[in-house]
Amino acid sequence: MEKTKDGIFLIKKPVNQSRNILIERYDDNMKLEKSKPFFTKKDEFYAQAVITSKEIQIYWVLHDREKKEIQLHLQFLDFKLEPTGKDSLLFNFPDGEFNERYLQVYKPRTSPSILFLYTGQSVDIPSQFNYYMMDSSLQLLHK
Repeated sequence: MEKTKDGIFLIKKPVNQSRNILIERYDDNMKLEKSKPFFTKKDEFYAQAVITSKEIQIYWVLHDREKKEIQLHLQFLDFKLEPTGKDSLLFNFPDGEFNERYLQVYKPRTSPSILFLYTGQSVDIPSQFNYYMMDSSLQLLHK
């Protein structure tokens, strides 16, 4: 749950469904103002949401079986839970059987950088991870 001047936001992720989420917006009295599902299509997976003072940033994955790659995208939402602009493809990595544990997104509140850890290994406990580090304008810093 995250409180901003524009409301209180709650991201619900069903226990038995690892790929989709429901974002709810409440007023200060905890009255539900809007509820909207995301990533309900096959091969789309939720990774992380970051709520800033200006917008909601949702990092999500598309498992492109034709290209045999995993694509990490960024979608921006306004506080009415409507998309603003087009989704951005941040990077892709080789195909494997995607599991949400194979990708981690870290965005500390006090840092302008975003860290993405991922693996292409399709095992219960991966032993090798790769990373991308980007700044707040999504420019690659390290990989």
